[in-house]
Amino acid sequence: MKIIIKDKEINLNEIKNIYPSAIVELENGEKTPISLEWAKENFDKVKISQYAIIIILKNEDKKIEIFFDSFDEMINNIKILFEKLSS
Repeated sequence: MKIIIKDKEINLNEIKNIYPSAIVELENGEKTPISLEWAKENFDKVKISQYAIIIILKNEDKKIEIFFDSFDEMINNIKILFEKLSS
């Protein structure tokens, strides 16, 4: 079964792990994903520029990154993804 989230086609049978994350902007302008737990604990120390769902595929050479402007948008799409996985 396949699902499309923000123009990214995902084969549900190929998913190994799913990581919701915050994308923080470092002082040098680079952006990097961090765990939501770490972001929550350090909210006053970092600048969150986006949120992302990072999907690791069973073929470990591949991953899918889907970016969102808001936390709520990311969470809504994770819910859709998990609903499809559990059906």
